[in-house]
Amino acid sequence: MTDLLHPLAPGTPLRYWRVSAVAEARYDLPDAPMSGGMDSAFFLTRDRNFIPHEYPCRTAFAAARRGRRPDVRGTPVFTRNWLPFGAPSLDLSGFWFRPTRLAAWAETLVLAEAAGPARLRLATCGGAVLFRDGTEAGHLAPYTRNREAGTEIALPLAAGENRLRVFFDDLAERDTRFGFRLDWLSGPPARQGNPFDAPPSAVERLESALGSMHFEAPAYTTGEVALALPLALDGPARATIEIEGEGIHPRHVTLVREAAGNRLPLGPAESLPPDFRRYTVTLEAAGFTASRTLGLEIARDPGPPPPDRIAEALATAAATGEPDPTTALARPRR
Repeated sequence: MTDLLHPLAPGTPLRYWRVSAVAEARYDLPDAPMSGGMDSAFFLTRDRNFIPHEYPCRTAFAAARRGRRPDVRGTPVFTRNWLPFGAPSLDLSGFWFRPTRLAAWAETLVLAEAAGPARLRLATCGGAVLFRDGTEAGHLAPYTRNREAGTEIALPLAAGENRLRVFFDDLAERDTRFGFRLDWLSGPPARQGNPFDAPPSAVERLESALGSMHFEAPAYTTGEVALALPLALDGPARATIEIEGEGIHPRHVTLVREAAGNRLPLGPAESLPPDFRRYTVTLEAAGFTASRTLGLEIARDPGPPPPDRIAEALATAAATGEPDPTTALARPRR
């Protein structure tokens, strides 16, 4: 069976995808000044906080690619299962410290009850190309930093299974929205297919567990950190938890646990890295693997406040801070 029991009505996004790894390549240019005057109005979110200024790297990148068919490259090898958790888009956004070219592939299925023409809307901030069963159907290439644009694409569907693939790329520069959205607008009666190498029951099981999962507390200073699983797994699952922070030194931590029942302990707060961090939880069960990312803050308990607050702050930063210049300056000279 390939049916996920999600009918496609007008305006319904296609939400379930298999995704490749993101290919990255540095995009270095000679130093150049940034053009354009400052418009303070964007700080007031006049246009959803879209920043109208372009870095020189974006100007050069867009001059070569904006409005043209994206440079489709790479072989689609799908390594990740994307579950939506209510989101309409496939979103691989992140932060890149240097200008970096990004490219990836995604695949899904549409099950049509009869052959006929369909209309879909493809939207992205970068560039994207839509294929049906290996045949190109359309593309768009706005390449506008963090501002989505869309286009309608006519797509002939066969009765039964239709395999849709999307190639998408962009230039990353600092915080970057990277992904796309594909909406069903019209066509023969159809349903979202199951693109995964797993039965729909396994997909539903992990999606329910990950969708209901949350930390038992919004923040910790001490005690055991644990995830609650209100919709418990009906059998054991392997859990991998990737803990990442922001900045040049994110202090990556990986935990591996067995998930069963309604609770997943991660360990004492004192053993986990402090600060507000991303916790990407990956569950693997019944031949299916999927992930969800949560945020959690852990703060160190400094103990009773000494009279000298400056000394307290320096001691805390020296003992628990990130391995960066601030922590180095806080530490006493040897």
